[in-house]
Amino acid sequence: MGTVREHIDHWETQGLIDGPTAARLRADVAAESEAARPAQASTNPEGIRPSMTSAVFGPAVTAAEVFAYLGIAFLAAGWGAFISAQSLAQSDANLAWMFGSAVEAVAFTVLGALLRAGDDRRRRAAGVAWAFAVGLIGSTVWFGASAMGLDGPTAGTVSAAAALGAAVAFRRVLPALTTQFALLTSVTAFATAALAQVGVLLFGSSTDLSYDTVDPNALLKVVLESIWWVAWAIGLAVLGLREARAAVDDAGHRRAALTRLWAGLTLVVGLALTLTRSGPRPDGSWDRLIAPWVAQLILLLVAGVLIERALRRGSGAFLAAGSVALVIALTDFNGAYLTDSVQAGLLVEGVILLGVGIAVHRLRERVADGPEASDGPPASDGPPASDGPSTSDVTGPA
Repeated sequence: MGTVREHIDHWETQGLIDGPTAARLRADVAAESEAARPAQASTNPEGIRPSMTSAVFGPAVTAAEVFAYLGIAFLAAGWGAFISAQSLAQSDANLAWMFGSAVEAVAFTVLGALLRAGDDRRRRAAGVAWAFAVGLIGSTVWFGASAMGLDGPTAGTVSAAAALGAAVAFRRVLPALTTQFALLTSVTAFATAALAQVGVLLFGSSTDLSYDTVDPNALLKVVLESIWWVAWAIGLAVLGLREARAAVDDAGHRRAALTRLWAGLTLVVGLALTLTRSGPRPDGSWDRLIAPWVAQLILLLVAGVLIERALRRGSGAFLAAGSVALVIALTDFNGAYLTDSVQAGLLVEGVILLGVGIAVHRLRERVADGPEASDGPPASDGPPASDGPSTSDVTGPA
């Protein structure tokens, strides 16, 4: 707009327009410049873009915030110590812990409600408070279900469902990385608890394998559990892609990227823990339930699929998960087939990590040219829209 003002000055000097007309044109240019300025420009008059850390985690934590977080942590620890002492005098300690968790859950829920309508720092604190509230709600239901005499898998499933319901509600009220993290954690906890419940229904026990007896259904459990985690990971990936399409600002795209990263890690970690499981064999030995090379091949295929998705969609989240799968597969291959000594194993592991790091760096450059570069939104000529009470919607940490 500076060039336009220079033209106006030149026209006025040359006598092409009179003084009132020049003043009116300058006022129109100033009004258009102010209207095109992003909403946060009033707090950033120099036009300096915030750093990536600031964009994700919000403004810097002040000393007052640090003391506030520490004070609340000590209050919660003191309350926990009090409940622990009271539980020793109760015939059923679950009731005391249920009461203590319920009080804390209500306190953190109210605290989050009071803070969520404030500035970015208060909204960040609200997200942290509600993330703790989700876990406390799940703990309250767990202790209550245990007091009612429910078995472990059933109590776990009910409590995880309660935590998931609370996480969904908090996420709808306050779209933020903290509430998104609490939601994804609750989804994973529910999937884990439901898996144990399915094991009880199918086999009369959870899918965990016994350490002292040979399980004739061991291989079937490994296969079913692998399918289970693949299904949940696909569901989370679809959710992340839908969130990316519906995102209208940077914050929405960061939440979608977190969901896609969580989907990839759910797939990789779930399969790695399942496929590398050991147990008693019919010959009396304790060994891997399936051949190591089978697990490594599957993980390499998973890594390939995730990296292909990352390149096709320009998603750094899928690339990160694929690199984790690659490291796990090569590390397992190193321990199972390449080296027998610790020294040689460490050397080979170093080579593996360096090689994967270089490969991921080069792939990252290609991902940055994709349609969803760096998991961010497409370029826009206008100010970002907001899906929450604050235009920035930066309420980390995540």
